[in-house]
Amino acid sequence: MYTPTGKLGKVVWEKKEFQIQTEFLHRPRPHIVTTVFVGGEVVHKVDFPWVGGLETDEDKRALDRQLVLQHRETTEHLEAKVRKKAETKRIFEIEDLQRLAADSNAAGYLTANPDGVLQMEDELSEELKEAAFLFSELVVLLSFLEKNTKLGRFRKGEGTSGHSRLFLGQAPELFVGLAVRQAAKTDSLKEEFEKLLPLGI
Repeated sequence: MYTPTGKLGKVVWEKKEFQIQTEFLHRPRPHIVTTVFVGGEVVHKVDFPWVGGLETDEDKRALDRQLVLQHRETTEHLEAKVRKKAETKRIFEIEDLQRLAADSNAAGYLTANPDGVLQMEDELSEELKEAAFLFSELVVLLSFLEKNTKLGRFRKGEGTSGHSRLFLGQAPELFVGLAVRQAAKTDSLKEEFEKLLPLGI
């Protein structure tokens, strides 16, 4: 009796591993089952009855194709859900930017509306004033380019001002910046800053 080779796969979301297993079972009736496990526990199951034959080579090829298709569709569905969760999670929070600005290698953070007007509650430190001027001018330029060219929406970038590096990004209706001291090792801060930026804006 013909039994096609099963399929195994996985999708990872925030250290959680979804294992996907697709197999053909003869009993209680011929069917293709795709099971999704997390930590050994079943969290989702797709059960598709097989109404085709199992005798000819064409029957066997059709069954193989259906098994592969079901496995792929289940995997893609799960990947799409994970992607959507990741995108929804990426909502910009000013508190996250403030946390990065508190790092000893950071000089501070900046926010401005699309007209380049700074949106700051506290008075700027001397160290941050030069970076703030550059930041404000860049925001005006980026807003102009977005409205008057086909370059599209600005998402992230960086520049230098005096003794500071300036990481720039855009959240809905707000440009944000993180000033860091040039002499410091700041690659990890840049990476953390870019993780804060929302996707698809």
